[in-house]
Amino acid sequence: MALLKRRDADQQRAALRQAYRSWRAEQIAVIAEKSERPQRWPYDLEEGQEQEHPLRQARAHIVAFREYVDGELRYSRPNISQIPLMYRALGIPSFVPMTITWWMVLLCVFVTPFIPIRLRLQIGRMLLRRIRTYEGKAFVYERFVAPVWNNQRGQWYFSDGFDHALRHLPLARTAKSYEDLLSMKRGYVTAAIRLGLNRVEDLPETWREIRQCYEPEVIHALIDEGAIQKVEELRWIPTRRNYGLPLEDIDIATMRSMVRQLLQANMPREKVPLILNYPYRYDPAQLSSTLTLLQARGILDVSGCMKQSRQICGVPMKPLGTLSSIR
Repeated sequence: MALLKRRDADQQRAALRQAYRSWRAEQIAVIAEKSERPQRWPYDLEEGQEQEHPLRQARAHIVAFREYVDGELRYSRPNISQIPLMYRALGIPSFVPMTITWWMVLLCVFVTPFIPIRLRLQIGRMLLRRIRTYEGKAFVYERFVAPVWNNQRGQWYFSDGFDHALRHLPLARTAKSYEDLLSMKRGYVTAAIRLGLNRVEDLPETWREIRQCYEPEVIHALIDEGAIQKVEELRWIPTRRNYGLPLEDIDIATMRSMVRQLLQANMPREKVPLILNYPYRYDPAQLSSTLTLLQARGILDVSGCMKQSRQICGVPMKPLGTLSSIR
């Protein structure tokens, strides 16, 4: 008897897998048909660019499929019979409600305010950890978790940085502590963790200005080269009011070379990030020759020379003189 039940269960699971694969193939065909050309996906490379590795292309296609399903769940009214398939595509457990019912609205309005915020945060994080995909987490968070956390649906949007913080940092005591993670990229959070961040509440105020000026790769490069070693040292990075403008386009490899040479020349670490003020004037070759010249002249105080030389680092400094003044 038990053997028959097990066989029936196996057959049922096989039928569900086959139904899901058939539905997925249909959705992929719809995505391809909506594209500019049948074989084009939203993440295909433009003409003239190098071909990506097949595994990366496959990954991009999977992400495109999940984003399509996510959009259908959010902005259309899918057939109720297809929602379990959509949930499976997004890695959402079957126990998550398919729709928001009237009793859930009443519960959120009249009962949730009396539940301790700490307990609400724990339940929300526990639910998000059960979801296997980023797109699924974003959907469940914005649909079900955010209203419970702050009673204002859609006030905060899910981001991969927020997701990383929930998975790798201790749970904050208040939902407001996560405000600075709004739309933050994962690279910014990993950089802060590398610098010793142990609590979301300890995220420095300067972090918001930094991420409005620089891509996370810039911060990681400074950490890799040893110019920045602690969270408190992030204040050394120059910032400016840059909201709404494109982030600084910095050649990371060139910047690394500049930082490495300055540190080897005993430049104080707090002075090194100042080269970010002039990302379009980097000249590692000129910097190397200048440092060699200074060493030959027996001048070891590189930071003092920076105040006198307009071009010592390949960037314009506020001068008291020119490079010729130290020769």
